[in-house]
Amino acid sequence: MEGSPDFQTGYNLILCYYALGDAEKMKKGFIKLLSIEIPGEEDEEDEDPKYANDSLAEYIKEKRREAFKFISDAAKLIANLIEDDWEAGYDWILEQLQAADF
Repeated sequence: MEGSPDFQTGYNLILCYYALGDAEKMKKGFIKLLSIEIPGEEDEEDEDPKYANDSLAEYIKEKRREAFKFISDAAKLIANLIEDDWEAGYDWILEQLQAADF
């Protein structure tokens, strides 16, 4: 996760922490997952409509879908385990998502 992080690796790391039952590491892993750059995010404003259907645009769309799926699956998995109260866990997840502009 330090060199060239990707969403699959981050999600797998969270799964490992989930299996170990380590709530603090699940939180840290989720924050790292949110800090990974989403493909195509920086080019969104410069997108030319005539190139919207090329193969690179389709690839970027697929990678973005995968990224959002990994993030949402990780959030659903750990939300009720990271705090003593499940509501506090969901609130923490929401705070992190809002802080990362999701």
